[in-house]
Amino acid sequence: IQSIHTLELPKLPDEGEGRLYTWCRFLDAEDEDELRGLADKDPVIEKAVGMLLKLSEDEVLRYREDMRQKARWSKMAREDFVHDQGKAEGLAEGKAEGLAEGKAEGLAEGEVKAQVTIAHNLKEAGLPFDIIAQSTGLSLDEVAGL
Repeated sequence: IQSIHTLELPKLPDEGEGRLYTWCRFLDAEDEDELRGLADKDPVIEKAVGMLLKLSEDEVLRYREDMRQKARWSKMAREDFVHDQGKAEGLAEGKAEGLAEGKAEGLAEGEVKAQVTIAHNLKEAGLPFDIIAQSTGLSLDEVAGL
């Protein structure tokens, strides 16, 4: 199950604890000094601040990172599409197989009912059980039980 959580950065309190709070402060930082202060608190955020500052300085690096991110998003979108297509095809195939099996079972039941009806009519007409069984494909016990 997927879920979306919304964090409203303008409503972020001035004081807080924990990793989520630190990341929210990172995303809402207004200047380089604030970013460097956050970098001192967590080595992962320190790495993110370093990358952000490096990308901010070099337009070519920023462009390359944008292209890498777009490629990652495209790959994820393709994978999601292929997954959804496979799921839809599997469901369609399953429905078709189920329908075919249901029809086959329905026809088989209909044939048995027809044989029983014919056997019953032949029995009422006074034909011998062995001839009725041979004509309908029912067993002698089945004919006798009608």
